[in-house]
Amino acid sequence: MISRRSFLGNAAGICACAAHGFGASANDFYAGCTLPSRQARNLIASSSARFGYKSALDGSLSSGDKGFDRALAKTLVRLSDLFEVLPGFAFQELDEENAYATSHDKFGNRDDGTVIFGRSLYKSIMNRPENPHICVAAVCAHEFAHILQFKTGIRQRLVGPDNRVKKLELHADFLAGYFAGIRKKESRDFPAAAFASMQHSIGDNSFGSVQHHGTAEERGAAVVAGFSSAFHMRQTLSEAIEAGISYVKRG
Repeated sequence: MISRRSFLGNAAGICACAAHGFGASANDFYAGCTLPSRQARNLIASSSARFGYKSALDGSLSSGDKGFDRALAKTLVRLSDLFEVLPGFAFQELDEENAYATSHDKFGNRDDGTVIFGRSLYKSIMNRPENPHICVAAVCAHEFAHILQFKTGIRQRLVGPDNRVKKLELHADFLAGYFAGIRKKESRDFPAAAFASMQHSIGDNSFGSVQHHGTAEERGAAVVAGFSSAFHMRQTLSEAIEAGISYVKRG
């Protein structure tokens, strides 16, 4: 398990995103809100800076709200501790409302990739009437779950030769729910239902697309199932990973 102290002491490779790179064909995005390393190299501009979550969120890579950034940094550390991953993280201007995870590590000082959170998505979420900060955390948990999938080779178990990503995305929702369940165990006041509400709101009905992530009902249900694995079943992370795989394969 990665300790909070060692995590904050390490440097994360954070890179500025080149917005023009998002003109690529949708077929190039072979894993939904994850990006292959070859594409990430085109989307992430070079930078000489290296940041830990705390320092990165204090500068130009932040959301622009210092108070929120300080709270988010703690959430990112908690996600890293729970999922045992160390990705870089940055808010960046993107051409669309989205967030991405990639296994690409620009600086080579971390093996677990990078999470890029679009500022337009952040602004949209912060306009939500209920628990917007928690909804941002839900998206981060989903993307960190993708980093875990990269690290553990889960993609190969859930994405077949047709490159359809639905099972992979619902598994990331399941693990986001698992994180919400852990947080609910730690603090009974934690509004875990906001995780399910957030993922429910971004479901889609693009059934013919390889990028179909799951319907609103499927995404919300996956979060609830992951929550139960932590809060009710008290599963370990490794148990939850396998339970999530079984869950999405049954769907």
